[in-house]
Amino acid sequence: MTAEVHVRIDRVPFRDLKGWRFDTETGDLVHQSGRFFSVVGLNVYTNTGTVSRWTQPIINQPEVGILGILCKDFGGVPHYLMQAKIEPGNVNCVQLSPTVQATRSNYMQVHGGKRPAYLDYFLNAASGQVILDQLQSEQGARFYRKRNRNMIVRTEDDVACGEDFRWLTLPQIKALMRHDNTVNMDARTVFSGLRETGADRSLDGLLSVDEILHRISHLKGKYELTADRIGLRDVADWTVAEDEIVRKDRRFFRVIGVDVTIENREVAHWSQPLVEPMQEGLCVLFAKRFDGVMHYLLQAKVECGNLQRRHRARRVL
Repeated sequence: MTAEVHVRIDRVPFRDLKGWRFDTETGDLVHQSGRFFSVVGLNVYTNTGTVSRWTQPIINQPEVGILGILCKDFGGVPHYLMQAKIEPGNVNCVQLSPTVQATRSNYMQVHGGKRPAYLDYFLNAASGQVILDQLQSEQGARFYRKRNRNMIVRTEDDVACGEDFRWLTLPQIKALMRHDNTVNMDARTVFSGLRETGADRSLDGLLSVDEILHRISHLKGKYELTADRIGLRDVADWTVAEDEIVRKDRRFFRVIGVDVTIENREVAHWSQPLVEPMQEGLCVLFAKRFDGVMHYLLQAKVECGNLQRRHRARRVL
């Protein structure tokens, strides 16, 4: 893979974000094209949890992005085309990513840059080539109704392997997942939907799939969630400063601005807002064997940005 790529990421005040501005009516932080994403306000009510009402900033990105991984057999063994991708928010710059990881604005080239490599394998995939094709939500506490199209597509073509791409087996990828900050969250999300050969035994759990879906439907009827868009200037307990949008008690997260140079991207230089956590998070799964089968304790959780059935969000898991 690429031995050396010039990367520079500088934090800058919002006024220096090229192509971005605060809307004069709402105070929302928006791109001049009207595309990509915006930082808006959200007014939330729910009947679950310790806090029932609050307002917050949230990223509004109504486009469906593509998280696509290309698959090909070599010697009868499935391999997956992974990209060593540099993202401005990565703690270590480079992480293994899906073959294609792009919003609609990006792959429609609104930025005026190059088209993502291998994109047509996913846009033009025939049904017989599709191993996985699911719409999945993304971080409902930070994104407003954001969804990605998670795809794995098989090809028999003689695919040219780009400089930053390599074919890896699933066992190799799983081994790399054990190393901190090596396989990015988007790639992990796509592979989590892949059902492996011989996995039928894993369905013999304490609950059947039908029982799990019934439980989820019950909770959708039990829990209420109203999440209404408001102007960023109407968000209470948050401050919009020159270089950050932050809670007055400096908890949870803040929005900052960055100026980015990454030479091997479709666009080599751009500016954008980024969400920065105010503390290190903790994501934990309890694991226990029942009748020799490993089970994991999962939580049914309401998040304010999750996609709901109605415009006024209600009855959401």
